[in-house]
Amino acid sequence: VETPKEEEKPTEEANEQKDVIKKEKIKAPKRKYAIIHGYNGHDFCGNQKNKNVRTVEGELETSLYKARFISECNYGNFAKIGWMRASRTDKGVSAVMNVVSCKLHKYPEISEKDMKQKLNDILPKDIHIFRFIEMSEHFDSKENNNHREYHYILPTFMLEPKTADYKIPYNQTKETPMEEYKANYEFKLSPELHDKVKAICKAFVGTKKYHNYTKKVGFSEAQSVRHIYEMNCDDIINYDGFEAIKFKIVGQSFLYNQIRK
Repeated sequence: VETPKEEEKPTEEANEQKDVIKKEKIKAPKRKYAIIHGYNGHDFCGNQKNKNVRTVEGELETSLYKARFISECNYGNFAKIGWMRASRTDKGVSAVMNVVSCKLHKYPEISEKDMKQKLNDILPKDIHIFRFIEMSEHFDSKENNNHREYHYILPTFMLEPKTADYKIPYNQTKETPMEEYKANYEFKLSPELHDKVKAICKAFVGTKKYHNYTKKVGFSEAQSVRHIYEMNCDDIINYDGFEAIKFKIVGQSFLYNQIRK
């Protein structure tokens, strides 16, 4: 007498495969695109996609899916569409212009201009698409990038010299909470001090080792070498009631944490 075989239970992997099969597949061909965009980073936890937080890439991917440029079977998996970013930005950091490259479904009746308009209609107001450009299959927004440019605004009162006998004002302590801190908003950068800061900036220009700006790379590693094309602080501006200095940094590429520090 044959013993009846126990019915095999479908594995978790098999269930996932069935789910993928059930998902809608778009028949339109896929093409590589460069998506040139900008964003106000105030309400984002950086641009790189992360779980349980709002990111620029998360909003972009969802909007591309809603616009049917990404099919349901590829949605949620960047590897399937060859997603690559030109540069990463941290929490609260804005970008005048950044680029991502990925494979999207191309519809003959929709021009690149129409793609831009369609996506901007779906995206939240703090992200804007400037252009869609169809690229070759080998284009990579990270590798095919010859420089990155960053601008930072620093209040000049942060550069106010402190003498050796400097005393903390009577109404403050070293533990003063940030919201109670009172800066010297009246401070103005002198021409002499401005020249000194400019000279410091010039010391960064050129090809140098930047291993001491990150924990991930050692002195002896070739990866620690980076080339800075330009670093200046020529512009003094009035910013929200106080004087500020604008730093401009242009480099071929940056190490992890280098640009932040």
